[in-house]
Amino acid sequence: MGPVELLRMCSLIKCGDVRAMLVTSAIVLMGAPLTVEAQLERPSLPSLSRFVAAARGHAVDNREASALMQQREAQHAQAIYTLLPAITASAGYTHNQREIAATFPDGAGGTSQAVITAQDQLEASVGVEATIFDYQALRALGGASANVDAADAEVVATEERTTRAVVEAYLQRVGAEALYAAAEQAIGASESNRAVVAARLDAGLASQLDVDRANAALARNEQSLAEAELAVVRASRVLRTLSGLDAVGVAPPLDDALDVEAPLSAWVRDVGTLPSVRAAKAQLRSAEVSAAAEWGGLLPRVTASVRERYTNAPGFGPNTLWSAGVAATWRLGLGSVGAIRASDANAEVVRVRAERAVEIARDAIEDAWHEVRSRIARARATRSEYAFAQHAAEVARVRYASGNATQLEVLQADRDAFDAAVSRVRADADLVYARAALRLAAGRAIASPSATTGGAAR
Repeated sequence: MGPVELLRMCSLIKCGDVRAMLVTSAIVLMGAPLTVEAQLERPSLPSLSRFVAAARGHAVDNREASALMQQREAQHAQAIYTLLPAITASAGYTHNQREIAATFPDGAGGTSQAVITAQDQLEASVGVEATIFDYQALRALGGASANVDAADAEVVATEERTTRAVVEAYLQRVGAEALYAAAEQAIGASESNRAVVAARLDAGLASQLDVDRANAALARNEQSLAEAELAVVRASRVLRTLSGLDAVGVAPPLDDALDVEAPLSAWVRDVGTLPSVRAAKAQLRSAEVSAAAEWGGLLPRVTASVRERYTNAPGFGPNTLWSAGVAATWRLGLGSVGAIRASDANAEVVRVRAERAVEIARDAIEDAWHEVRSRIARARATRSEYAFAQHAAEVARVRYASGNATQLEVLQADRDAFDAAVSRVRADADLVYARAALRLAAGRAIASPSATTGGAAR
């Protein structure tokens, strides 16, 4: 005999004690599983470290920073090549209206002819030019080197920002799956409660209003399930965009330990080595070098050259002739003064930005450290609330089964239990993310949630 039939028989029994006993037995049977379903094994969600590693080469921001790094390295090489000796060569052909030549005695009784302008004149020269002193070029080389350092620091800083985005999306994905599981459990409880109420209605122990309340509670939990599913889809899409990996599989546990972090002083002592601070300092050095290079424009540029020339119209000289020389070039004007003032002002702007970068980095570490403390307190509170709500729901069901509680009390207790489960999942996810954010802000390595967590929230 099934539980529904047992409840229907209750309406035919007049003895109150026997009737109550049968009702209680039927409700217990309704809550017991009739079959044991085999759990299909699902692949595990890739670890957080795998998503982070994949994002380093896949994320658009990281690739842009790497391309900028390559550009800066090419510009640095170009600045070096500018200071190296350069080979120059030229050749030309000119057809003149007539040949111009001079005839003069050769001193031996004869004459010789010197071609001053050939009708088909050929000219060719080859030479080497080297920079002896060019202050602006030297400072430009230093600026290019500083730009390489700044680009390298920016690559690290960009990877840190991408890692932060991956961690956030990963924890959202893990938390959304935990919410999905909690919603599924709530739906199972609502379906069982609806079946019990329907059976009580058939037995004359409940009203149609009780059934409508059970249906409304089930619909509300189904809405929560749909919202959790949407959160899973969105977080998975973000992870795929950042890393190129599909976020498919069973997520790791999210129940983080409640251990306190090290003192704040241990986190802020290395703020000067953080990628964002290093990038700001490298940009400052580049700006200072550029400002010094503008002052170098007031100094002369000294070059040396060696050249050999060939022509078929040498006049009174030989066809080939070499020469060597040194040249100094000055360029003075009001434009140079304006460029110096602009470069000095730009260096001061970058200097202030570097100071601000240090302050921002220190504030970020302090905020993250205090955030962890706050999240620990919240996680501890939600776990107490979760345990109490689960116990209250069980007590409400038992009292309802024995006729000492109303359906409204059961529905409210189930809703409170679900809300407590959601709050616990979110509190645990926030705590895990706060710990990861603290480590990212301090420039330290992070671990996957499963490496620092206990059991899953139930």
